Amino acid sequence: MMEKKAKIVKMWWKSCPEVNELLKTKISVQQFMIIVILFTVGTSILIYPASVAAEAKQDAWITAILTTGIGLLFIWLFSALGSIVPHLTLIEMCMKLLGKWLGTIAAIIFISFFYYSTAALLFYIGNFLTTQMMPDTPMITPIILYLSILALGVYLGIETFARFAEVVFPIVILLLLILFLSSSPQFEFQNFLPVFEVGIKPIIRGGILIFINSFLMPITLLTIFPSHLNQTKQGRKAFIMGVFIGGIILDIIIVISILVLGDYITSIEMYPSYVLAQKINIGNFFQRIEAIMAIIWFITIYIKMFIYFYGTVVGLANMLKLRDYKPIVLPVGLTLVPFSLLMYPDVTYMQKWESTSWVPYALTIGIFLPLLLLGAAVFRKYILKENLQN
Repeated sequence: MMEKKAKIVKMWWKSCPEVNELLKTKISVQQFMIIVILFTVGTSILIYPASVAAEAKQDAWITAILTTGIGLLFIWLFSALGSIVPHLTLIEMCMKLLGKWLGTIAAIIFISFFYYSTAALLFYIGNFLTTQMMPDTPMITPIILYLSILALGVYLGIETFARFAEVVFPIVILLLLILFLSSSPQFEFQNFLPVFEVGIKPIIRGGILIFINSFLMPITLLTIFPSHLNQTKQGRKAFIMGVFIGGIILDIIIVISILVLGDYITSIEMYPSYVLAQKINIGNFFQRIEAIMAIIWFITIYIKMFIYFYGTVVGLANMLKLRDYKPIVLPVGLTLVPFSLLMYPDVTYMQKWESTSWVPYALTIGIFLPLLLLGAAVFRKYILKENLQN
């Protein structure tokens, strides 16, 4: 039985495109799990308590728990897809499993999505800094500075990035603990009442955006999972556990926002968890620690943005059959500056687009295409096994 499995894997390997230099870079399972945790937290920690509370009101905590449970099922699907073809990146899966024409279309859809997401996160950074911290600064300034750091990180490679994530992870956890503990004196548990007042439909609607961004967008991690891991089998468990831990962190943030701010203030603020940190006051001495939330967000959004940008340039390198993605990091990065500034005319347009057009687009990326790839992978593996047995 083991010999047959070995033959199948060997035939898969031989039937794939020539292994490029990218597959020589490896990261540990622990590093990968840390990346997954920070990626899952991403932008959601600062933005999405508002979208959940706007629909589910005081029942936002129920939405958060349900979303995490359902989201883990899709993470299992993504990990299963990666485990079937462990030596291929996401774009290589498209080209290999779906054929030349359909595979090219799917690859272009993924790459354009990665590119768009990178630009969108740059817009978030610029908008946050210019509205909350540096109102007199032009938006282009923080965008260029952040993009420079991002491009440098991608150029240095996934191994350097993984070590960076490993270093900053304890800092993020420590800052989160400080935020949680210092906000506890202001908890108002009556903010949870009455339970189930809004009904089941608002509870479900409230979880759509956080479900998409935290539990469907990890499909992007297939650009490094499991092809860049030194232990493929353990990597699948790390993938699921990383998303679970990240989901728990988001659930706690949403719960604390409701307990301290109430559902109304949480729903009307664009950055409710940032406002939450501003309201912390212990003995008129330890107060206004919003810088802690800002630091956490800068780190987690960098992790998420790195994966998107890395997926963009590596995907282009795969499609163009380049052995190294580094020569295209700078030219692709330069196009992100004008695109991030022009993609949203204003914040109102961004919020409307994300609540309407973004949803079917993201569902295509996070559900339809992964199911198509998984079906093609299982079918091809079955046909290959039948040929070996005959």
